[in-house]
Order: sequence, then structure tokens, then C-alpha cells
Amino acid sequence: MQKAKPGYKLVKSLFGKEIEIPEEWESIIVQDISEHITKGTTPTTEGSKFVEKGIPFIKVENIDSVGNIQINNCHLIDSQTHKKLLRSQLIENDILFSIAGTLGRVGLIKKDQTPCNTNQAISIIRLKNKKCNLFYLFFFLRSVFIKKQIRRLETVGAQPNLSLNQVSNFQFFMPTLLEQQKIASILSNVDNLIESYEKTIQTTKKLKTGLMQTLLTRGIDHKKFKTVNLGVRSQEIEIPEEWKLIGIFDICSDIFLGLTSKVDYVESEGIPLIRANNISDGKLSFDKARFISKDQHVFLTRNHKPKYGDVLVTKSGSLGVCAIVDSNQEFSIYESIIDLQPNPKLLNSKFLLYLLRDNEVQNKLKSDTVGSTVGHINLIGFRKLKIPLPSLDEQQKIVSILSSVDDEISKLELKKKSAESLKKGLMQKLLTGQIRVQV
Repeated sequence: MQKAKPGYKLVKSLFGKEIEIPEEWESIIVQDISEHITKGTTPTTEGSKFVEKGIPFIKVENIDSVGNIQINNCHLIDSQTHKKLLRSQLIENDILFSIAGTLGRVGLIKKDQTPCNTNQAISIIRLKNKKCNLFYLFFFLRSVFIKKQIRRLETVGAQPNLSLNQVSNFQFFMPTLLEQQKIASILSNVDNLIESYEKTIQTTKKLKTGLMQTLLTRGIDHKKFKTVNLGVRSQEIEIPEEWKLIGIFDICSDIFLGLTSKVDYVESEGIPLIRANNISDGKLSFDKARFISKDQHVFLTRNHKPKYGDVLVTKSGSLGVCAIVDSNQEFSIYESIIDLQPNPKLLNSKFLLYLLRDNEVQNKLKSDTVGSTVGHINLIGFRKLKIPLPSLDEQQKIVSILSSVDDEISKLELKKKSAESLKKGLMQKLLTGQIRVQV
């Protein structure tokens, strides 16, 4: 029989497992510390539900993954509808907990976000006393412990859902008020760190977008420019006089589509078959790739074979997503991908990647789609694409500048990921008393 260590006790969780918590902590349910637990309602008059100016109407998608409510992205209702929807009116410090569709999304209403309303996919938890710290409960509702209870309780029909009674009976562990405040303060500090990384990442990405637009059309230290037509809705741009407007087919050794033949997948000792979902944000990932046999790979790539330095572009589904091949690993590509093999004497692979991800070129790619239901990039049109081309030396300088910004973004994303991992570990241990705080 399991025994608790000194100073701790065992309590049975709602999902069956015994949890060890400090002796002085209580195991209670959300209902015990709530003034009321209800859910929102939705305007019923079709055609006049939402207005251009009015009171925010919060839906699940307006609550982000870290508990912030994106109030500026909400639909709006008029004041008369707001008054009618009495049950769904929100006040400062209401905790929102999603109970339909995406379960367990948690948000907190701030003073400057009121008045506002919410719909029936969100439950409203309003505390009734000061025995429980608001932010402690806010963090506990976002914890792994609550997620385990959701998995045990959720009802799956047309969409996953929870009842108000189930939310009312969520189990959580409550230390003294001072310890709750200290735990909430620690987790809030980590949240603030994560948020600061995210803001810096977004700011740096905006900087990169501006740099790309300037460098890929104006170059570095040029004084004289000429006007050229990219063919995007007859759009004209200025490029340096020394640059050429040249067809992409003229500066690539080959441009070809992936496999159109039926393939037989193997479980092991095969060659990765790359699809559109293996390409994102300029990178090629072999994670989750399926495999074909070595013999089939050799046969199907006998005429065209992807290799290091190629640039891949998705032609179906999410159109125009690009990645550079930065691995010597052998692989085949599916028919949803176009492979470009730059001529190294004329074109830098990374310069081509940045160019294909530029907004103007993306517009051109997507304007030439074919297919009535699902659009596809037209390979014939793609081969006729014209791009502004500097000298190879200037291409390398532009790549160096943009790569340094990419490196900075990657460092920030790693720091953010590390902070998120720290928070996950801290939540699990602080909210069950496995790590105690000094109060």
C-alpha cells in the first residue's frame, strides 16, 4: 500500500489515481469557492446578431493559449442585445472556461474589457469569497491535472463538450491564501517572460518582412533604378539598374513536379516521401514523413532527383509554402510539390527561398492558380515566372543580412520554448505542493 512521505497526505483524484499533497492543503471542488457557475448565451435574431460598433461578444477562439482574451478580435453586439443577454454578461475577474468544441481554454476578464458578453460554449466561473486567490484558480484550471479530468469526463457527439455540473465538480488543491498568492506570482512571472519573448519574436518578424521588401527590390547601396513589370495585376516596381528581370527557368538547372505514380508505403528501412505538410516556415521536416521502398525511390527518381540546395514549393493545398533542402538525406517528393534546382553559377539557393517567400512573388504564384474547386499552382505558368536578380555577390550579402535576422528569431523561439517547458514543470509541482514556496 502506498504511503505518503512525512508532511504529506494521499487524496484520491477524480480520475482514480492517488495524489500526494501537503497535509495542510485541502482537496476541494470549484463549486465550493464559486458564487455561481453558468454559461453564456447567443443572440437569436439572425441577420442582426452582430454590429460594426458595440460591445465585445467573446467566443472560444478569442481566448488564446496562455489565457489572454483578444478583445479586439471579438464580434460586437449592440447595447440592447447586451442587456437582453443577462446571463452572458461578464464582469471584471470572471474566469472563462470553454466547454464545447475546444475544451479547457481558460481566460480572465480584465476591468478594461468590460462590458462584454459570451456564448454557450463558455462557462463563467465567479468567485464568492477571498479564501481562494483568483490567479491561483486561473492557473490551476490550466494545469495538467484539470486536463486529465477533462479527458475522463468529456462527451463526444457532434463536438466534444462538458456540462456545467462537471465544471462545478472539478477537483483542485488549495493551500493557505499566502501560499496561493506566492504560487500565482511565480507562475505569472514566467507567463510574463513567455509573453515578452512572443512580442519580441513578432516585432523581429515584422522587421524581417520590411527588410525583405527593401532588400529584394532595392538591393544594397544602389543609386539608380528602373521600372519593371512583375506581371502581378500589371504591377510595376523599381529595381536597381544593374539588376536583371529574368525568367526563373533560365536560372534553374531544373524545375520539376514530385511523384504522380501510385506508391507502396513501407514501415521501415525505406526512403522518406515528402508531402506538403512536411514543409513550413522555410524549413523541410522529415518528422511524420511516410516511407517508400528504396527500389521504388530509385525507379521513380531516375529522371529527376531532389538534392541538397533545392528549393521546394507546395503547389496544392496551402499554396506557395517554401522550404530549402538543407540535408543530404535521400528522399522523394509527392506530386503536391514543385522542386527547383538553382544554377549555382547564377542563383543562390537561400536567395531564391527568400525571393519566393516575398509578398509580391507570392501574389504572382497565387494569381496563376488553376482548378475550379481546389486551386493548384500551374507548373507551366510557374516556369515563366520572372524575378528581379542581382549579382551573385549581392545575393550572398542579402542572404547574410536576412539569415542573421532568422537566427535571432530562432534564438528567441528557443528561449520561449524553454520558458514554456519551465512553466509546465513548475505548474505540475507547485500546484500539488511537490515544490513548496516560502511565505
